[in-house]
Amino acid sequence: MVGTKRAYGRSNSTRIAEVADPDTPHEHEKPVGEDNGFLWRLYSYWSFEQADGGVYIQCEAISLTRHIPSGFRVGGPPFHSKYCQPITHFCSGGVG
Repeated sequence: MVGTKRAYGRSNSTRIAEVADPDTPHEHEKPVGEDNGFLWRLYSYWSFEQADGGVYIQCEAISLTRHIPSGFRVGGPPFHSKYCQPITHFCSGGVG
């Protein structure tokens, strides 16, 4: 906590696993290295500020993937080159 009207926090993933056959009797966790690697790590940074009779909350998140799935690599420019910058811009508040 910083002062009486501001607070900050952060969270880091400690373990992320992919589930195979979700919502079935055969649901199970995929072994490490045999998953798709969509989400490898997740870091979140939070700030809270009391003002104007309420609380403003800001969250910034960084997610890491091990590799880009082949389905996103086919045809045209790479997925990460075409979409990640606009998504990052949108999520950081640069909308419009």
